[in-house]
Formats: sequence, C-alpha cells, structure tokens
Amino acid sequence: MSRRSFTDESGDTWEWDETLETLKALEVLHKNQKEQKIIEENTKIQKALLDKPKFSGNYKGPHYAQHPDLIQSNKVVITEETTE
Repeated sequence: MSRRSFTDESGDTWEWDETLETLKALEVLHKNQKEQKIIEENTKIQKALLDKPKFSGNYKGPHYAQHPDLIQSNKVVITEETTE
C-alpha cells in the first residue's frame, strides 16, 4: 500500500492510499466511462439516422427556370402583305 498525491492547476492537493481495492475501483470506473461514451456516440448516430428527412419521390418539374426568350409559345402570327 502506498500513499499517492496529486496537485491540480488551482493548487488543491488530493491524497489517497493506493490499494488493490482502489486500483480495481479505478479500472471499473474507466471501463464504465468508455462504455458510456460509446453508448452516447451510438445514440447520436441513431438519432441522426431517424431524423433524416424521408424521400418524397422524384421531382417532376423543370430543374431550372427557362429564359423568357427561349420559351416556345403556341401563338401564331399572321401578317398580311399588300401588293400594288
């Protein structure tokens, strides 16, 4: 059994007895933290997949607006010529 200490950035000192029981508890804690992180990542992925918009079919309309000069009209223009 040994005495360990840690001083953080703010100057606080933490001391503990490093026993076999403490090491096992830390191992379990780190394992649980890793598992929790994996669960959170999987939850985010599943949520992203479920929130994906549903496909509503292919768009049947034009993919761009035609220039007004290029639009074909159905109008027929009749001109009369007079000859003398």
